[in-house]
Amino acid sequence: MPLFTAPGLALVALTRLARLFSGRSDGASQVLIVGDSHVDGLKRACKKRGDAVAPVSFSAYRFTKIKNGMQVGQLSFERVLEMATSLTPTDLLAVSIGGNEHNILGLVQHPIPFDMFDKDGSTPLTEGATCIPYTTLWDFFETWLMGKTKGRFVELRRATKSRLLVLAPPPPKRDESQILRRPGEFEKAGILEHGISPAPLRAKLWLLQVRVLRALCETLEIGFVPPPSGTVTTDGFLEPQYYADDATHANAVYGELVLRQLQDIALTPHSDAERKP
Repeated sequence: MPLFTAPGLALVALTRLARLFSGRSDGASQVLIVGDSHVDGLKRACKKRGDAVAPVSFSAYRFTKIKNGMQVGQLSFERVLEMATSLTPTDLLAVSIGGNEHNILGLVQHPIPFDMFDKDGSTPLTEGATCIPYTTLWDFFETWLMGKTKGRFVELRRATKSRLLVLAPPPPKRDESQILRRPGEFEKAGILEHGISPAPLRAKLWLLQVRVLRALCETLEIGFVPPPSGTVTTDGFLEPQYYADDATHANAVYGELVLRQLQDIALTPHSDAERKP
């Protein structure tokens, strides 16, 4: 089979995976990172690190899915479960499932403008917007995230002997010109016609999602890893130097900072890298 066909490249990837998880001759801890599109920045960070010998060995893969009629990603969830069984208690399994729910709900300006109180009521409401109670949106995100992630988190925890960690999604981007320049899927949602929701609302929705996700992890007794220190602005947005060239994702520099968080956790089991957002 020619190696540069899609099946050939898949065979090379699976052969590499088999080698990675078949032995521990170098004694390094393994950190396996899996998930959806937010994993791409971590994949690029892993590639930049290369195969240098280190006390922690990283690998990152996206779940397979059909998008716009084409398959994206490298590993099915079933394959990830198989790999998880090979991990040891000194390894880490880090997961990033979804993560763009706050953008799906709040990036494009809704026909009926809405806003929400934040937890402490410190952020003023948008004038003329319909106010949705904090608890109502909490319940909404909780139902959404539990339906999307809880089952997979439980299956992964049962499958592996390693520590299971859930990665917080990166915060939203404040720069509207960046968002409109590469809107991606949000162009179909009408972002060019309807515009972008007010920045304070977008920041509040992201923080709410992170809090709901962290609460779910606490309930399931799963570790939670917030965004790296220094990557979030004082008003709750991604620092511009960590923008990927699209509307919602972080870049490989941000991905490297997440790798350092995970390395700290792997090398120091009682690390404070898992913090409350």
